[in-house]
Amino acid sequence: MQKIIRGYHVFMTGQAYRDRFDGSRPDNVRTGAGLLVFPMQRLEFRAEIENNRQITNSSTVPKETWVVMGQVHVSL
Repeated sequence: MQKIIRGYHVFMTGQAYRDRFDGSRPDNVRTGAGLLVFPMQRLEFRAEIENNRQITNSSTVPKETWVVMGQVHVSL
């Protein structure tokens, strides 16, 4: 996470995993970037875009998906 200016931060995420420990299963790689904003006390906005890929040894085209997420947090 890196602060841009007061109350505004950008962040990067990354994960590598295999859903089952089986040699025939593909490796999954998840990367993302987002923005975290605190416009006032007790209020938080979060936006993130994420890419999910499967890495295999086969000649087929690996599965790839994009996800766009948003959150609002309000503290009372």
